[in-house]
Amino acid sequence: MDYSTSNGAKISVGPANSVANDATAYGAITYTEIIGAEDIGELGDESEVVPFTPLSADRVMKLKGSRDAGDLALVVGYRADDAGAIALAAAEQTNFQYPFKIELDDAPAGGTNTIRYFRALVNSARDTIGAANNVNRTNYNLPVTSKVVKVAATAGA
Repeated sequence: MDYSTSNGAKISVGPANSVANDATAYGAITYTEIIGAEDIGELGDESEVVPFTPLSADRVMKLKGSRDAGDLALVVGYRADDAGAIALAAAEQTNFQYPFKIELDDAPAGGTNTIRYFRALVNSARDTIGAANNVNRTNYNLPVTSKVVKVAATAGA
C-alpha cells in the first residue's frame, strides 16, 4: 500500500455523551461532518514517565505510567452554514463529552478508508480574523478523554 496525504480527510462530531468504546459502537453513531476543517492536528497515546530513585542505585529508574491521548488542535474555516462547526460552537458551551470520527481518504480500490474514533471535550473556540487575505477561522481545543479506536483501511473484494 502506498503512502497517502491528508487531502480528502474528514472530521465529524456526534451527539453529546454518546457511549462508545469500540468500533462497532462508534460506527452506530450519527455524525455531522465539519466541512471547513483545515487542520486536524495530532492525537494518540503518550504515557507519563514515573521516575523512581532507589537509595541503593546511582541511576533514576523510569516506569511507564498513565496514558493520555492528548489535546487535538482543530482549525476550521468559518462558514455560517457549516452544521459541524455550529455543533462544535454549541459543544464549547457545555461540559459534555462528544464522539468524533476522523476518516482518511486512503481506501484501496473498492475498499474502505482508515478511521479514528475518540471522545473529547470541546474546551475552547477562538476566532482568528487575520489580515486582508486570510480566511476567517476558529481554533478549537479538544482534550481527548478516551482511547483512540483505530479501524484500518480494508481492500476491496
